[in-house]
Amino acid sequence: MKILDFTEQDLQTNHFGIISFTLIVQSCIGSIACAMLLAAHLSTFWLTTCIFATMGADVSVISQAPTKWVIRAFVACVLINLLIMLLCVI
Repeated sequence: MKILDFTEQDLQTNHFGIISFTLIVQSCIGSIACAMLLAAHLSTFWLTTCIFATMGADVSVISQAPTKWVIRAFVACVLINLLIMLLCVI
């Protein structure tokens, strides 16, 4: 957690740059994961999980949450979506 705290303190001055970057990247990764789920014909549970993860991170960005929350939501969203993509490939 010290690395995240250090990063959050350094990046606090670039809050609006961080939120624009995270919004674009997590939305792109989430949409790719959703497309892969639809192509793989997996259950709607995984699609719902993907959508909730992506939209939850988007809400933290749009609601102007503190930078630490935005970074944590971004990391969680990317990890969940990458695991879902891995599930589609296997």
